[in-house]
Amino acid sequence: MPHVYGLPQIRKKGDASTSSIDVELFRLLLEHGFDLNEDVYQYAPNDERGGSSHITRMAFERDCCDNALMKVALEPQYNAIVDKCDGENGTALSQAAVHGKLEMMDLLLAAGASASFVWPSQKGQRYSLVLFVTAKLIYSNFEEKNAAIKDGSIVEALAKLLHKGKPDTALVEEALDKSKQVRKSDVSPGGRVAIQFLENYLAGQPYCCDFCGTTKREDGDKAKYLQTCTCESVAYCGSACQRSAWRAHRGACGGVPDGGGTAAEVGGQKKSADEKGNKGRKGRKKGKRG
Repeated sequence: MPHVYGLPQIRKKGDASTSSIDVELFRLLLEHGFDLNEDVYQYAPNDERGGSSHITRMAFERDCCDNALMKVALEPQYNAIVDKCDGENGTALSQAAVHGKLEMMDLLLAAGASASFVWPSQKGQRYSLVLFVTAKLIYSNFEEKNAAIKDGSIVEALAKLLHKGKPDTALVEEALDKSKQVRKSDVSPGGRVAIQFLENYLAGQPYCCDFCGTTKREDGDKAKYLQTCTCESVAYCGSACQRSAWRAHRGACGGVPDGGGTAAEVGGQKKSADEKGNKGRKGRKKGKRG
């Protein structure tokens, strides 16, 4: 059986997008018995780490598989096991995360991939998805060849893992505890961001846009922080996401005054109805005194 990650090689030279031929060929192979859960290679006999399945390898290689192929692979009729362990490297979700494949993460999470997956490491210890991604960020000074670290997409991946995956609190606590045991001088800037994300997650404080999940401002300015809602429990990348999320968030928003009104716009562009009313009353009082 051919390796699934060889399929994109039929692309034309210099063409980075998957053609319809790629997708059709892939689907044809699946319909004729191509097993996505088959191990591409196997560790030593009786090794509890198992092997590396095709579905995991699709997420492992940064440039060999795009979202169109993964979307086909995750169709229910092909019975892909999204949480099949790939030895030291975990699952397809862990590989998509450390390679900054954000859209692929969305596909895997929607297909039921668990952000709380735990697997054994070679040294008899265990890895969780959160710890695996956090460790990559902690030691990112030594990962010069990792493009996801260079472009910052692995930071976005950790935020997505926490925000959409909702991993078990105990696993996040473990990742935070082990991260803080690392000598501060060895922790990379990305690692410090990761630690802040974990702390905020455990404290119920925002670390990414509550609507779209990004950690960046909508204007693309990395120097600016996300703007926190008046209730201080969520943050947004801009006013568009705040407006889109307001209907769902309104009931839980402690920042809404008892007298009603709308929540403050992100960035303080607008103020609540009560605040406007108070300003108006103050103005009228000043006018009477004059």
